[in-house]
Amino acid sequence: MELCAGGELFDRIVKKGHYSEREAAKLIKTIVGVVEGCHSLGVMHRDLKPENFLFDTPSDDATLKATDFGLSVFYKPGSASFPSFPDQIHFYLFFLFIRIGIGNVGLPSILRMFLIISSTH
Repeated sequence: MELCAGGELFDRIVKKGHYSEREAAKLIKTIVGVVEGCHSLGVMHRDLKPENFLFDTPSDDATLKATDFGLSVFYKPGSASFPSFPDQIHFYLFFLFIRIGIGNVGLPSILRMFLIISSTH
């Protein structure tokens, strides 16, 4: 267990108001890397949201860490049957994209993507 004194990603997004494209890309790259790492180990988090990512320090260059694996499940990578995702994941990812400014570019296509994903799960 580690002490993450930097607070939640959600609180930092709200406090900062918006992120530059470069800052947002860095955060998203970290989040996708965490998901990729979990999936490569056969772990599906199933509760990805800004509140479940913590910064290790309050500094601007703090490391982002995933937390709260309470809803996670193990699965066999490459298998055809995946556990179902909670519907809330789409809302939180959409919120994250909008709040950090990515939603300002190509919003209709992002919204369409989330609507398609939501209707298939």
